[in-house]
Amino acid sequence: MNLLLDTHAFMWFINGDKSLPAKVINLIKNIENKCFISIASIWEIAIKFSLGRLDLEGEFGEISNFLNENDIEIMSSGKLRPKKADAINSELAKQGVYNKLEQKSVTAWLDLRNKAAHGKHGEYKENQVKQLIIGVRDFIVRNPA
Repeated sequence: MNLLLDTHAFMWFINGDKSLPAKVINLIKNIENKCFISIASIWEIAIKFSLGRLDLEGEFGEISNFLNENDIEIMSSGKLRPKKADAINSELAKQGVYNKLEQKSVTAWLDLRNKAAHGKHGEYKENQVKQLIIGVRDFIVRNPA
């Protein structure tokens, strides 16, 4: 699986911060997965570090070594290829991030979201939207980032 680490996830990983869930740490460390970080995240880290708003375990220049040692590739915007939500949902279930039943719930939520986004308001009911909101909230509690 390809993983694009956002700035916070990368910083928590590099600093060994407990804010990063064990599931995510294991995904990053799994050599079968390929990790990427956006050049924009490196830029953000450099700015925050230079302003004294960011604590690093070591010096900023050591980030390059850390990226190499952990096989994390820096991506420019030209290399980013967004995936469809269904493909991401399938990959996350396959990796065991959540189970098959939760995958089906996510699929249903995506369908409802697409109907709303494309103006097909007659194809769903208010109660379904309320259930989606409750389901997503519960999902987030069970599967913290």
